[in-house]
Amino acid sequence: MQRGDVTYIQRLNKYCKFFSDWDNVPNVISQPNEALKPEEVEFLKKNLGAIKQLLGLYRNQELVINREVLKMGFTNRTFKLNDNVFTCFTNFCKEQYPQYRIQDLIGQALWEFVKKYSK
Repeated sequence: MQRGDVTYIQRLNKYCKFFSDWDNVPNVISQPNEALKPEEVEFLKKNLGAIKQLLGLYRNQELVINREVLKMGFTNRTFKLNDNVFTCFTNFCKEQYPQYRIQDLIGQALWEFVKKYSK
């Protein structure tokens, strides 16, 4: 369930906030040997909790559904899929990500495919 910038994660039994302030990310990041600029330090201070959460998700390889997938309108489509592929996919989803609906996971998979292979 999603409300605004917060979504309920059943597996964690809590609501989690989306990081949505991408417009305020500094455009230029200092080189490793340079001192951080004041706006970069301020950004890091302001978003430290969200950065830690993102790092935790990355380290644990947890799935994060893209906000665009969740806010898009829904369309009914019929697809022909290989039985074994679909069974494997649905079983995997039920075991690993029971907090998500199959339609959201399929939407995320299609979204990632488009982003990966579009030029």
